[in-house]
Amino acid sequence: MENQKLEVYKAALESKRGELSSRVEALNADKNREHKGALSADSEDRAQEIENNEVVDSLENLESGELVLVNSALKRIEEGNFGNCAECGEAIKESRLDAVPYALNCVNCAK
Repeated sequence: MENQKLEVYKAALESKRGELSSRVEALNADKNREHKGALSADSEDRAQEIENNEVVDSLENLESGELVLVNSALKRIEEGNFGNCAECGEAIKESRLDAVPYALNCVNCAK
């Protein structure tokens, strides 16, 4: 893959990393604020608070997982093996990388 295209992917991944890091930090801060206070005495309010906490936890897990994938892709760029399928070793099509720059596998192996 040409250096210019690699730089485009690297910039996109670094931007995504910053975005995801900010979201994870905000979710963490929100979660910490929510967990500091005691749950409401009212059972309906308490159920809503618990549900809200579960949603925040789920969002944080999703964002953190995506952040791991982004960091892994940036590491592959540094190591010189970005754009190669982790399963078969073939080049991942640029159209796939354009859509999901942290893709680990080609379309065939992803299925």
